[in-house]
Amino acid sequence: MLDRLPRRNFRKIVLAPQAGFLPGGRSRVRIFGVFYRRRLPHWDPGGKIIFITWRLHPSVPARTLRNPAIASIVGEAIEHGAVRLRRYQALAWTIMPEHVHLLLRPSTSLAAIMRSLKGWSACAANRRLGRTGKPFWQDESFDHWLRSDGEIRATARYILCNPVRRGLVSRPEQWPWSWTAPELARQLEREKESAI
Repeated sequence: MLDRLPRRNFRKIVLAPQAGFLPGGRSRVRIFGVFYRRRLPHWDPGGKIIFITWRLHPSVPARTLRNPAIASIVGEAIEHGAVRLRRYQALAWTIMPEHVHLLLRPSTSLAAIMRSLKGWSACAANRRLGRTGKPFWQDESFDHWLRSDGEIRATARYILCNPVRRGLVSRPEQWPWSWTAPELARQLEREKESAI
């Protein structure tokens, strides 16, 4: 995992002893996460649920992701990374006109996930738009490590209700470019019913 991060951006590894010892009396050590910084700080906690947001590059016309063909490319890229490549377990996502929200549990480094997801979708979207050699996504993304079940459900609600808050639809289920994992959707529905 560490070999995929640029050395100049690498800051700190948090290590903790794990039960058991290796031959020669050496402790077995597990990597809890990696902290690195580009313009924004990134904490990759290794296997914990993370909320990620990334935006279109300023050179891309605003609301490009409102184009069904382009939104479909991004949705397929998210699905491809989760289902076929098994780089993460997608829990919820929505594609807004100029940015994307994704809630996931990574099975590889966050840097590798974002490089693959943004790279493939940018290439396919630029090809569809007749653009070549131009950036599609901003280099940076915002990521936040979620620490509790309540925080996970609140973030999923935020993701799904984003199109409603923006006035694009009146109910979350009307937005065609959103998805929630079935178990998480059931939890949100039960929570909604108990609040009534």
